[in-house]
Amino acid sequence: MNGKYRIFYDGDSALCAREMQWMRKLDHTARLELIDIRRQPERLEQAGLVPEAALARIHACDESGRLRTGVDALLGMWMRCWACMRVAVCPAWWPFCPGRR
Repeated sequence: MNGKYRIFYDGDSALCAREMQWMRKLDHTARLELIDIRRQPERLEQAGLVPEAALARIHACDESGRLRTGVDALLGMWMRCWACMRVAVCPAWWPFCPGRR
């Protein structure tokens, strides 16, 4: 582990590319490693991911090596950027909070 929160995103998706460009600007403490899986497919195998799954849903690997997907992956990314922290704070009553059943 390199101590960074690794995000695996589809660089051919305009939405993903735009958000990751925005995150690069906001990541003032260099806590994120943004990995374009179209340009670096070998990184998927290193993380134990298959291309089909990674293209269907955003994935992240936290600093401890735990794999996160979907909204959970995005919340983890936003929590590591001080400027985005307000977006990432998830009220307990919101039904889509990670860990909520």
